[in-house]
Amino acid sequence: MFKIYLIIIVLLQNITYADYSGIGPYNVETTTSMVTPSGNISTQCTLFEPLNGPNTAHVILTHGFLRDQGIMSGLAQHYASWGLKVITMNLLNSSIINNNPLQDAQDLNWISDEIGGGGPVIYVGHSAGGMRSVVAAAQDSESVAVLGLDLVDASDNAWGDIYLALENASSISIPVWGLMAELSSCNADGNGLGVYNVAEDGNAIRITESDHCDYESPTDFLCNLLCDGTNDLFSDSQIDSVILSLSTSFLLWQAGIDSDIQLLWTPGNEYYNDLITAGAITQLVELSTDKELTSPNAFKIFQNYPNPFNPVTTIAYDIPYDGFVNIIVYDIIGNIVKKLNTDKSDAGLNKIEWNGTNNQGQLVSAGMYLYSVEVGSHRETKKMIFLK
Repeated sequence: MFKIYLIIIVLLQNITYADYSGIGPYNVETTTSMVTPSGNISTQCTLFEPLNGPNTAHVILTHGFLRDQGIMSGLAQHYASWGLKVITMNLLNSSIINNNPLQDAQDLNWISDEIGGGGPVIYVGHSAGGMRSVVAAAQDSESVAVLGLDLVDASDNAWGDIYLALENASSISIPVWGLMAELSSCNADGNGLGVYNVAEDGNAIRITESDHCDYESPTDFLCNLLCDGTNDLFSDSQIDSVILSLSTSFLLWQAGIDSDIQLLWTPGNEYYNDLITAGAITQLVELSTDKELTSPNAFKIFQNYPNPFNPVTTIAYDIPYDGFVNIIVYDIIGNIVKKLNTDKSDAGLNKIEWNGTNNQGQLVSAGMYLYSVEVGSHRETKKMIFLK
């Protein structure tokens, strides 16, 4: 047993301190300002910009529930030092008295456009900020990737038992990858894992002995008091190194700065293999090295966009052949609300809008609805949310 433990220690000394765990080559300029993404409600926003950095996708970095942007400033500074423009903000709807993740996601979209300047964006979030990041990415046609940092999904009575990240992850084809801590009440016993399993390009890695607080920087006394785990094999600095190495490399890869460093996440790469051998990480989502590309001849329906919506949303579907397509909206107990289409559609991608009215032309009430797309022997149903 002692020999095995010694081998692990030697491996860790050689591999956990990868290049991307240290400060990058760029000096960082930080600008803090007050912005107004939600009507007349102002909040603080900070831009971390690498001086003379490359013109690439920017990063929206989001804090968790009951936290603020300061708790993510260390990570923002680190990512920016590697050439990434990073933006943080104080969420306006992430407290016990006002918890509205859907509005927060829209605010993140606004921040991306107004402060980030639009264009390609990577949404990154810790805890419930990770859930908001997935929703924001699903609403943003410019999003290129999502990175969850111990993502926790939302499910409470206010939202009718809806796991918002889970609902939205299946609607986007961009990479939805994440790092996860050991199971605890602080991360809802790892309830974010399902998000990566339903995503078309999902991937998740658990970093051994990491806890919920390890995925924000700098953390604070309260988080450590409630969520700090035990360390029997790995030191805090070794855990931090793996988190920084993997998260930074993913962002640099997705931003197009260095495509080769995706290998740090890939079986067969020395860094990844040594981390597995040492027990420093666990692969949580099954990876396929020969994953097939989406076939244009496959039957597929996409998540409506926008979702939630008011009053108009678009439903897109891809069919392998010309055929009569039935598209029907149901309420949550299965009653027909609106028949949107019973006509013939051409093979390939098709779109249709729903304006929130029933078959009598009346505006429906707010809530969850189902839409079903059927052609030939193929049928698929998805959920959507109508807001007023």
